[in-house]
This record gives sequence, C-alpha cells and structure tokens, in this order.
Amino acid sequence: MLLEELNELVQSEPALDLNAVVVEATLSLCHEEKKESLHVGAISARANQILGERGELLEMKPKTVGHRLKALGVPTRRLDAAGRGLFLLDTVRERIHKLAVAYQLPPLRGVPSCRHCQKQHDTPRGEIDRSKQDSEDHGAVL
Repeated sequence: MLLEELNELVQSEPALDLNAVVVEATLSLCHEEKKESLHVGAISARANQILGERGELLEMKPKTVGHRLKALGVPTRRLDAAGRGLFLLDTVRERIHKLAVAYQLPPLRGVPSCRHCQKQHDTPRGEIDRSKQDSEDHGAVL
C-alpha cells in the first residue's frame, strides 16, 4: 500500500520527480541563445538550482544527471576536455521537449520562435510518442 501511495504522489507532483527536474533543467538550458551543446555539469547546476528553489536540500552530481539523461533516452557523449554532455541537434531538442510534455512540465515563456515549444502546446499533457523511444532505447523506463 505504501508504494502505491508513493507512486500516486510522484505522478501527481511531477516537481518532486528527479527525472522531471533533470528534464526541466535541460529544457531551460537548451533555450539559451546560440547554444550548440550542454555540459552535464551545467545541467546538474541548473537542476540543483531548481531543487533549491523548491526548498530541497538534495544536490545532484553530474554523474547522476548523466545516468538519468541516458535512462530518459538522451545519452551523453564526450564534448571536450571539460567533460560529457549533449550536442543540441534538432532530434535531441525534440526529445527534450517530448519529455517535458510527458512529465507535464509547463511550457516555457518567452521562446515564441521555438518550433518544438509550439508543438508542445499542441500535445496533450502526459502523453509522449513512444514509437520513436522504443526503437531508440528498446524500452528504457522514463
């Protein structure tokens, strides 16, 4: 019974889900002007900022964030001497936006030129096109 209650709480409160925090951090960073890549360390720092704003004391390490990104179907790779991260190719940006919809994150404001955000407005909350995910990561759990 306790696990069922916890599962319902996490589903009803996406802000408490650490994967949702990682997606939210990645989404906000991928909208910065002229961003071609994101280091996992920057995503981790933004995720920790979000957690702190919500009164959480937990701090996520970059390695943990990298593992969560991989589990979400957004694997990292070595970018440069500074470490691992994501090249913000169109397919990666699209995946991040689809994850934001799946985690029921509110659309970002002030980014009207983002075509992925426009699609996000048109997609029902909590739904994601799993056909592409299944073919890419063979059923990784979100």
